[in-house]
Amino acid sequence: MSKQQQNNMSDYESVIVTHVDNPTLFYCRIEQDIERYEQLKQLIGQHIDSEPHSMPDLFRCRNSSTSITALVYSEIHNEWCRARLISMKIDRNHKPICAKVWLIDFGSIEFIAWKPKFVSTSTLEIDTFNESRGLCFPCSLDNIKPFNDDDNDLKEESKKPLQCEWTSYANFMFKKTTASKKFLLKMMKSNDDLLLEDKKIIVCDLLIENDCSKLNEFTKSSSSSMSKFLVESKVAQFINEKKF
Repeated sequence: MSKQQQNNMSDYESVIVTHVDNPTLFYCRIEQDIERYEQLKQLIGQHIDSEPHSMPDLFRCRNSSTSITALVYSEIHNEWCRARLISMKIDRNHKPICAKVWLIDFGSIEFIAWKPKFVSTSTLEIDTFNESRGLCFPCSLDNIKPFNDDDNDLKEESKKPLQCEWTSYANFMFKKTTASKKFLLKMMKSNDDLLLEDKKIIVCDLLIENDCSKLNEFTKSSSSSMSKFLVESKVAQFINEKKF
């Protein structure tokens, strides 16, 4: 999402969830960017099919002021993706073995073997697609915290999404119920104090589009709100009950 798109977001946007860390840190892609990502995939596919694979010049990149970018093959998404290098593991001869990369169009982190089979240089057209910004943005469900998190000494306004420690089951439930589904993102506010990769975290709720029964995989709840669904499933609780 570009800065202009982020500033022009309406109160409700149709989205898909591209990656989940936990209910208070996940990534979404708006509907108009779903179509644009298909255009990007086509550009990447044409480049991979037509060009011999060359590896990024790490020495030249290290002496550059810009971050190291590349195309990597994601085994999670089963496709080539734009990535930024986070860190590199090298052998005793200082040759790269594998890399930790951030997939900028999904929000996820992967470890990639540093081999031509999995890594390729990109093109200027691919690198600058969407103003070099990823086609996703960070989000946090509004007004919830992990179940039985009795940290009553913290005031509501001091609660920060990145400080929450969620159970693996809560993360699994949220990831499972958001996978391959469209939602209406109801934007509550944009958190100016929290930034990830220069992007504001959008504080929101997710509303199931059309078919609320998809939530019933885990519970008999008929709630169409993801935050209420997690609360009713006893994996989350509201920070401020008065909001509801």
